[in-house]
Amino acid sequence: MKSTSRVLSGDAAAALPSIAWQNIGPQQPSVPGVSVVGSGRDEDATAYQARIRELEQGTAQKIQQAYREGEAAGAQQAAARVQPLLEKLALTIAEVSGFKAQFRKEAEQDLVKLAISIARRVLHRELTVDPEALVGIVRVALSRMDTRDCRRVRVSPADADAIKAALSRLGPAVNVEVAPDSRLERGSVVFDTSRGQLDGSIETQLQEIERGFTDLVRRS
Repeated sequence: MKSTSRVLSGDAAAALPSIAWQNIGPQQPSVPGVSVVGSGRDEDATAYQARIRELEQGTAQKIQQAYREGEAAGAQQAAARVQPLLEKLALTIAEVSGFKAQFRKEAEQDLVKLAISIARRVLHRELTVDPEALVGIVRVALSRMDTRDCRRVRVSPADADAIKAALSRLGPAVNVEVAPDSRLERGSVVFDTSRGQLDGSIETQLQEIERGFTDLVRRS
């Protein structure tokens, strides 16, 4: 059988429809570094698979390394943030320890002042209710000194009568002038002697007691 062919050109060739030719066999994707020549060759497929595994392993290693580096950097950053807080906490603990001793001393001093304040109110109330309470103070003071040296006892005008009556009951051996002094508050007793003045007032004695306790607390 004899076949013949004819070559078309010009307008006749342009009028023919175009034909899309399909590739026969599997198509291989392009991989960097791997050149596939031809198709279906065993050595090319093996090289391709090896390259894929190499890329997978390299990617996994880089991910693990990046994770470790990030974890270490995060730990360092966290430590850098925590360290100043720990130092500040240690300083605060040291300050609190010092404040504890100071607070204890201040609290003890406040307790002394409170006790003296309570004693002061109680004694002044006793003197208001029972003026004879001051008489005991005068008697004790006179018993500790030579009555011949005592020239005068100065007291508050509110206490003068009670003191005069008490001294008169002691007999002629105690011949001391009782002088009301408006400058003195109730409970005050000042002895004028040949050697000077002796303040036996309740307030003065309370102040002495307070100073003694305060000094004791400061030395402790």
